[in-house]
Amino acid sequence: MRKILYLHGLDSYLHADREEVLAPYGEILAPVFDYKNSPELFTHLCEEYQNIDVIIGSSAGGLIGYFLAQKLQKPCALFNPALNYEHEMPFAPFWDKQYKEYMLLVIGMQDEVIPYKESLPIALTEKAPEQQVDIHLIQNMAHSYPIEIFSQELKFFFDRVCRGELQFAL
Repeated sequence: MRKILYLHGLDSYLHADREEVLAPYGEILAPVFDYKNSPELFTHLCEEYQNIDVIIGSSAGGLIGYFLAQKLQKPCALFNPALNYEHEMPFAPFWDKQYKEYMLLVIGMQDEVIPYKESLPIALTEKAPEQQVDIHLIQNMAHSYPIEIFSQELKFFFDRVCRGELQFAL
């Protein structure tokens, strides 16, 4: 069974409706973290979750997932990732040009917490042309987004990951 690491947003957790959407895709690991007071969190995640299959993250969890997916070479789907807060990470932010997995960034254009005009340029600047990074800008999506968007985007993500369309030129 596929192991899914879900990384929640700041001061949040995996809500029941999102868990229900994720459950058919695999075993869900959804630890709760205090992002602000966990300076060793990234190191802990790298050690503890090496054997997961995919990463799903939201907001602050999307930011952590952005770097963790690259470090562990795992596909990920990240919702409103707080990329514009990368300077607040307790480690040096990086983009792995050798990252070969699929990454889906789902960014709401109505998000006032993580404005897309701040996070989108970071994502566009860092990715290499040969990397499989899809960015879905959703016009009517705010920071808190309906379960229908979560469900639709995860279906797209898992269809891509499961179909094996992620062949990369060496």
